[in-house]
Amino acid sequence: MLLYHEKPVSKGVENAIKRAKQMVEVKWTPVRRFSTSTIYRDSNEVRHDIDTFISAYYPQQGVNYSSVRCYEKFVGDNVLFETYLSALSNPRSVMYTRSQHGQGRAMSGFYGTVCTSFAAYVFDLPVRFPSKTWSTIPGVTEVDAAELENLQLCDAVLKIGQHIAIITDIQRDVEGKVRVLTVSESTSPGCVAKDYTPEEFRGHWLASGYRVFRYAGVHDVPYTPDPFVPVEGDPCMGHPAINTVLQPDYGNKANYMLGDTVELDIMEEGWTSVEITGPEAAVLPIEEDLKAIFRPSVPGYYTACCVKDGEKSALVEFRITNMVLRGDKTVLCKGDTLELSFETEHGDKVLGWIIQSPNHAWRQAGFLSDGEYAIGKTEITVDMASGENYVFVMAEGAFGRYRSPGFYFHVEE
Repeated sequence: MLLYHEKPVSKGVENAIKRAKQMVEVKWTPVRRFSTSTIYRDSNEVRHDIDTFISAYYPQQGVNYSSVRCYEKFVGDNVLFETYLSALSNPRSVMYTRSQHGQGRAMSGFYGTVCTSFAAYVFDLPVRFPSKTWSTIPGVTEVDAAELENLQLCDAVLKIGQHIAIITDIQRDVEGKVRVLTVSESTSPGCVAKDYTPEEFRGHWLASGYRVFRYAGVHDVPYTPDPFVPVEGDPCMGHPAINTVLQPDYGNKANYMLGDTVELDIMEEGWTSVEITGPEAAVLPIEEDLKAIFRPSVPGYYTACCVKDGEKSALVEFRITNMVLRGDKTVLCKGDTLELSFETEHGDKVLGWIIQSPNHAWRQAGFLSDGEYAIGKTEITVDMASGENYVFVMAEGAFGRYRSPGFYFHVEE
């Protein structure tokens, strides 16, 4: 049977599909045993999460599944692919030394993604929304999926409160009938894309409570080719090298928050010191475990290299962020307004805010308008039950998106 692939109706849709391919097609190999998780539902549809591991040097494809909500380190948005892959190449990086096992549901690797952060990256949303509220995002409307011919590329397949996936390819016959749908998603242990016949799509997705939604903002999604994760249609960008002499423990071009300690891992013997340049300059001794420890007190962009006898290694880069966030009150009632003011580095853009509980469960979120960004203020109508919460804002700089420190507040009965 002759089939043809549906063409994107806009550049934004084409870009969103490329973003999904980046997440699904990226190849990586752990160099130590790697923390992951397995999720299944029993006969009563009760979800179970099991802490598991991937063996060292077992090749992988697709960004690993992990809810990294404690530190907001979702791959794609918060963590560049270069940062992700360079951290995976370093056996002493946070990917192997700071497992998230035991800290909460779906938490395993220090970097990773889940279904809703996958969707947030594909659609270039300012902040992530969970599946239980995804359909309330401005510009999201439901699609009648009774006839599969109504579906379009980048429609979201959503079971509210459980999971979201994205249609990234549709194959039709010469009469326009849908014959194959490709659905891309983040699921344990990593991002995948699978083809479904109409019968399989209806049986696996629609018959189990999923509905189809369309996001109007998909037509504005941008895309920048990345040499670390090239996809079909990208220009030839060569094969970028990962520094095998020196790496920050977060990976190259990572964002650290002011107050974090930057551990620089030296992976080749014979070097005598590490030279830091940036808002602060330092020459650091190399300790017995082949680490150099840097505790910056000034935010900004830094570089580092190994030094011996006048010779210098290739550079690595990292950033220290220090976004300021203030609230006008620390005790509120449901329905009250919390005014937030924020300050960030010149050139960075503040995108939105997220409220979470002390154990990092998502409570509420919103996007910031250009006007709010310009004045450095926003007002939030608090819509949650009593208890402790904290809010943070997300900003974007040269090394991806990063979060502010949290502002804590209490909601009274």
